[in-house]
Amino acid sequence: MKTEQQKKNHIPVEEVISQHRGLLYYVIRPVVGDENLVDDCFSSIIEIIVKNYEKFDSDRGTLTAWLTKVARNGAVNFIQNKKYAMTAVVAEDASGLKEVADHKTPEDHLIEKENLAELKEALKSLDKLEAEILLRKYYYMQETRQIGAELGLSERAVEGRLYRIKKKMMKKMGGADHD
Repeated sequence: MKTEQQKKNHIPVEEVISQHRGLLYYVIRPVVGDENLVDDCFSSIIEIIVKNYEKFDSDRGTLTAWLTKVARNGAVNFIQNKKYAMTAVVAEDASGLKEVADHKTPEDHLIEKENLAELKEALKSLDKLEAEILLRKYYYMQETRQIGAELGLSERAVEGRLYRIKKKMMKKMGGADHD
């Protein structure tokens, strides 16, 4: 339940969307990739924000962080739904295979949980710039050129850092090629 102070600080959703329109497009565009679908995706993200705006809790993080997360996850879901719609006919023929492929044993769940904990530990070992580059490349799906331009690095420097970051992560996580 929101306190009175939180309710007073709550900006109307229309104003939030208007103020953060650029940020939303900035997050959506690299995920969607196809410029023809960006506006459709933006519309679906706006629907999500409007429906879930009351769930935003300023005690858990900033509005910008919440909007960024909603936009990124919404864009990924949008693309997955588009791909699903295009392959629905094929999926009907193979519907029985999905159930077999999705079945996970308790051992699978435990291994997944251990791998996630190991990944979190490896991510903690990165410095701020390394974490920023990794986040932009693999979470926000930005192009190397864009990352470099926004961080003041050359494209080649970003590629080199990504290579070293991946090697560092592999070594921390006990990968086979970490020499």
